[in-house]
Amino acid sequence: MPPYSEQAQKMVEGRSYLVHIFHDHENRPIASSRLERFLVKENRDLREGEEVELLIWAFTDLGAKVIVNNHYEALLYKDEIPVGLKRGELHRGYVLRIRADHRIDVTLRRPGVAGIQDARDVILDALKIEGFLPLHDQSPPELIRNQLGLSKKVFKKAVGGLYKDGLVELTGRGIKIQAK
Repeated sequence: MPPYSEQAQKMVEGRSYLVHIFHDHENRPIASSRLERFLVKENRDLREGEEVELLIWAFTDLGAKVIVNNHYEALLYKDEIPVGLKRGELHRGYVLRIRADHRIDVTLRRPGVAGIQDARDVILDALKIEGFLPLHDQSPPELIRNQLGLSKKVFKKAVGGLYKDGLVELTGRGIKIQAK
């Protein structure tokens, strides 16, 4: 267990914690759960859209703090977080944007057209199982996220494309596969 001064919160024996291992001034290994001291906050070499490895670190009012490629601190916004996401999990993700302050925002979905195609596949797979989804453009974002793991924005874009391609029928109560 790390020394008290290196514990971001009081640690309890038997629980798991994310820690950074380093050597002290006498070259002894030491652990610290104060991870923010060891992470780079400003982007130096990542590009928007780049695939990265994400380690879920902590949850905040804005979303989840993540560690990108074991090096950078980044943010996964609340509307991007799927149900059941837990601290310590590793995920593949993508750099969503590099903000003006050089901080990094990430997403779990492929950006752009590829991400919309993935969402279309999720919706079609759910429709093949259920036959009908009680979701529409007025559905609460939480309901869409809980049922499909998609943000409302991505859901609406994907459904619009499916409708335009004649693959789904929109009703006042939801979506169903277009009868052929």
